Amino acid sequence: MGRFKAVFRRLVASDVGRDGALVLVATVAVSVANFLFYSLAGRFVDVVGYGALMSLVSLALIVTAPAMVAQNTLGKLTADIVAAGDLAVVGSLARKVFSGALVVAAALFAAALVLREPLAHLVHVADPLLIPLAALAAAATFVVPIQRGVLQGHGRFGDLALSMLLEAVTRMVAIVPLAR
Repeated sequence: MGRFKAVFRRLVASDVGRDGALVLVATVAVSVANFLFYSLAGRFVDVVGYGALMSLVSLALIVTAPAMVAQNTLGKLTADIVAAGDLAVVGSLARKVFSGALVVAAALFAAALVLREPLAHLVHVADPLLIPLAALAAAATFVVPIQRGVLQGHGRFGDLALSMLLEAVTRMVAIVPLAR
């Protein structure tokens, strides 16, 4: 037991322990915000609206899955570049990746705008204008994880945690206009 305490004390005193605790607290807060989002949606949106909302959320999750892969890859790449001491390359990488993500996000939004009618029919959404709005949200959730990968790899865990919290709170607040 004494050995475990010593390891635990060293972990708590280290940057890894503090950064890990910060990300853990942010992750728990995001989980609470997500719970509130779904609770509010279930409470304030009628059955048909809830079904449409969940269809749009599911569609957005499918579209943003590649961004999650990119986040992990960029985190590793950024960490390797930081370890090599080439911080100028990290800045260049962040700008290029962000620009590329914006191009993909804009293409996603444009495609949703053009295909709003058939997509609305596919996911059983009564108002086709909700499709481009959902695409705009998906575009944002495509860009954000890519930037998070750079933050994570650079060791900027405070900014990473803040980014996670802002996204969750924004999602939770965005449900309010749907309450009728």
